[in-house]
Amino acid sequence: LPHPHDKTRIERALEIFLITGIPASQQRSKMQAIGNQETLLNCYTVHLEPQIDLLKKRIEQRIPILFSNGWIEEVEHFYKINRENLEHFHCMKAIGYGDVLNYVKSSKTVSLEDLQKQIYTKTWHYAKRQLTWKAKERKACFL
Repeated sequence: LPHPHDKTRIERALEIFLITGIPASQQRSKMQAIGNQETLLNCYTVHLEPQIDLLKKRIEQRIPILFSNGWIEEVEHFYKINRENLEHFHCMKAIGYGDVLNYVKSSKTVSLEDLQKQIYTKTWHYAKRQLTWKAKERKACFL
């Protein structure tokens, strides 16, 4: 069951129930039972494993592009429209949006370079977690 304060998961559970008439918990237990069965087909999971240096470089190159494409202006616009409860919007949970919002709220007292470094660090940590999670997956082929 979702936590009583987890609005996103509660909404999704209600959607599933309204569409199917079956509670999400029963749907999940069905899917787990199906997932534990042997399949008739040979299925493979393939993970494309990037070189770490290349991945870091791509992240480093992407962040300035996001800013030059108007990331700050986008968050400023949302902030003007929804000052009181913008932090509760689902989109604000994405990496960097909360940091950009804090930057906008603080009247840009932090340097843009420090903001970009902070977002780079969070993005890199997320990428490392993904790589760790994928490495634990059984029956996967890494390329």
